[in-house]
Amino acid sequence: MTATRCVAALAALLLLGGCGLVDDIPVLGGGGGGSGGGGAARDIPDSLPDPALQTADDAPTVDPDPVLEAGAEAAVARPEFGSVTQSSNSGRDGVTTHTASVGLRDGEFELEVPRKDGSILSLDTGGEHRVGVGSFESPVEGHEGRGYALFAASEDPVESAASEDAVEFAVAALYTSWDKDDPTDYLAGGYWMRLGFQIDPNSPLDLNIDVDVGAFVDGPALSGTPALPEIGTASYRGPSGGLYAYRYGAGHAAVAEGTAELGEFSGTADLKADFAADSIYGSIHGITASGIRTGPSGEETAFEAQETRARIGLNQATVDADGRFSNNTVSLEFAGRRIAPVQGSWGGRFSAVPDADGNPRLVAGTAGAEWTEQDGSQGVFLGAFFAAARP
Repeated sequence: MTATRCVAALAALLLLGGCGLVDDIPVLGGGGGGSGGGGAARDIPDSLPDPALQTADDAPTVDPDPVLEAGAEAAVARPEFGSVTQSSNSGRDGVTTHTASVGLRDGEFELEVPRKDGSILSLDTGGEHRVGVGSFESPVEGHEGRGYALFAASEDPVESAASEDAVEFAVAALYTSWDKDDPTDYLAGGYWMRLGFQIDPNSPLDLNIDVDVGAFVDGPALSGTPALPEIGTASYRGPSGGLYAYRYGAGHAAVAEGTAELGEFSGTADLKADFAADSIYGSIHGITASGIRTGPSGEETAFEAQETRARIGLNQATVDADGRFSNNTVSLEFAGRRIAPVQGSWGGRFSAVPDADGNPRLVAGTAGAEWTEQDGSQGVFLGAFFAAARP
């Protein structure tokens, strides 16, 4: 990868389009409408706001290949608990080796992610890291929703001590849902992407790139042990979104082989819990993608709200006594594509707060899928979901 491919500014690729991005004031009105079950029930949003590009002037143009590789590693890693974190750093057992966390300080949120060397990547919503903010309708009744686009370069808390020639960039999408009467009762989720660039002293035009990515959900809304019902079922619906990467193989009439896409996806998560069987399963569907398309010669174009016609199946997982669950298999349906192997993991946990029926009021987690098609194309979805109990 040459330096010339890292010079132009890349959009911060965060899940905030459609909600009216401004520098400081969230603009109401973004996001899709959904069905909450009829009658007088409130509508639950089907998806996060449509993705759009948010420019960060210092960000490099990103070669999709190492991001695709890191995304594939994260997609198959089983989530780690504390919070729920699914990342490209995993151990021999296939479980993510660290846990991202989100804290609330002086009314602002801070995302902390351990690096491979044990130091901490820290991004916060209160100052220079915030490059965009917008509102969305939280799936939880009585909660406000807000999304943040975050960006940091090596001059801030992401500084790399590896070398004077090392540069580090980080971007994150952070979605928050909090109780309007008690802002400390919140749920936060999203994804991050960290890119470390190391100049080769023997070839200054070349860069070595180190990438890690991950998805997460965290917050007091998921703390504590839920009182799970012993019988009955419950349905959950809410928004899902995260990182999307794709490289085209041969056989696409309208797209040249080697063309790559890097951006985000947004969709709807539907889940069904069977408390008598201690199980949960579901899907992420209605997926759209947005981002940057890079041609074989390096030419770049933006694309927005592209319908993928993909559906990620969240295969049945066992729920433990603490309300946690995970499965290291997923399925993928992708209209018009001949899918060969598909791999992935997903997991999450139930809220300890009950709804009016005595079921957990929400379930949240992460999910990833990476696949290869018969023509050699490769793709990755990696993201988080919030889902509230449906009437």
